[in-house]
Amino acid sequence: MAPEQRVTVGIIGGGPAGLTLANMLEQSGISYTLFEARDDIAPPEGASLGLMPNGLRILDQIGLIDEVEEYAVAHDYWELRDGNGTLYNTLHAMRSYPEILGYGGYFMERQRVLEILYEGVKDKTRILTGKTVCSVQSSSSHATITTTDGDQVKCDFLVGADGIRSLVRREIEAALPQLHQTPDNFATKYGCVYGISNALPQINPGRAFTIHQSGASVLIFSGAGGTMYWFLFVDLHETIGFDAAKRKYTDDDLQAAYALVADATVTPGVKFSDVFGAKRVAVMTGLEEGVADVWCWDRMLLLGDSAHKMTPHAAMGAMQAMESAACFTSLLLALRASHPDFFSCPETTSSSTAVPQSDVEQLLATYQQRRHARATSVVNGAHFHCETQLKVATPMTDQFYQRLPHLTNELWLNMTLDSLCRADMLEGWPEERNSARVNRYTESSRRFLEGMARKKEAMAAAKAAAAAAAAQQSAGNGVGGAVVAEQPEKRAEMVSTAA
Repeated sequence: MAPEQRVTVGIIGGGPAGLTLANMLEQSGISYTLFEARDDIAPPEGASLGLMPNGLRILDQIGLIDEVEEYAVAHDYWELRDGNGTLYNTLHAMRSYPEILGYGGYFMERQRVLEILYEGVKDKTRILTGKTVCSVQSSSSHATITTTDGDQVKCDFLVGADGIRSLVRREIEAALPQLHQTPDNFATKYGCVYGISNALPQINPGRAFTIHQSGASVLIFSGAGGTMYWFLFVDLHETIGFDAAKRKYTDDDLQAAYALVADATVTPGVKFSDVFGAKRVAVMTGLEEGVADVWCWDRMLLLGDSAHKMTPHAAMGAMQAMESAACFTSLLLALRASHPDFFSCPETTSSSTAVPQSDVEQLLATYQQRRHARATSVVNGAHFHCETQLKVATPMTDQFYQRLPHLTNELWLNMTLDSLCRADMLEGWPEERNSARVNRYTESSRRFLEGMARKKEAMAAAKAAAAAAAAQQSAGNGVGGAVVAEQPEKRAEMVSTAA
């Protein structure tokens, strides 16, 4: 067994969440050790990953923007069609992202993102691959991570970036028997075939497509060089509880899903069968969805999919993981600024804790308070997009399709900015590491949110004035009754940012 060590942060999981946090901690001079069960930190799984402005700003802060932007492609436009080829709308609002926020949005292979994050870490000895964690423990003085081969690390903060089947989340739930998880939390209602296809001459880089169809729908994004990253969603017509054994989908399942949309029109002259026929890889999986009720207990916290799991529709899974990593790191930096002695403990066995339990609990309570509502909003938004694109019968779906043909670029842009401008970033970060683009995003967000607040105040004042006038008129006429005001902001919510 290796010598027992002591670090400030122990991380379980080497996906986008864990590796992003590792870069932040190393650059902050905060000691950590990361455990990854796989031998290869960046395996060729055939998955893609959407990079949106909120995540790109964070990657810029940690000095990795140049590496990912080798795969950037300027957005062209987005076609929204019915399964029979009927065009609902064509939008190009995402072209405005770079001017407003400093960054665009594009897809690339998940494997390459992991490679870039790993390459960003200077001291690779901090990242231990082929290490399966078998137990985690937490006490008033420290948390302990133990691997199947007997290695142990003590830490002040234990981060569960260990995915949807999180060991750390199970430990938190076991420690809180009074915690009541709803039966549908992290359940699976929809399946997904995700794939990557070679370029087609009819589809230029930067274009995006949605096929809306009952029972099966498709999202396609054309990236650098015309490589197509796509998602085929299917309604499973059942709810598979999280505690059930994870289903293994066969090639027959995949082919059955493909058959539902093979003849669907992507764009004039291109059927989905053309995209599928050019595939390099295609894999089918179930889509768990949910947000953990409790993210933290004692010295343990959840990060990424272990805390919030969503469908791919908003391209926000990894982006929310990066936001959570930034939030946690920012809180650590603030704690160190006020109590530098907490972080001076050498990385060897110690009988005393570097960070007192009370400070740990206060920091983690703030972390959950800041991130839970934000992640819940994004998860719910992705779920809405998934259901509407699959034409699941709900009142909101009906309203969505009534309004989709009338959706303007301005409205689409404002709705997406309302989310992107609320994104977390690294705070307390050295100013020289915040580029002009980072600062542009931050300033644009401030102005946008202030403008939204003024509009809401004006709307509230107008509603109050209208209600007062109506009440006065009713009193004068001797007629009772209620005044129902229009709620345009609700109308806006019905239209998808990823329609």
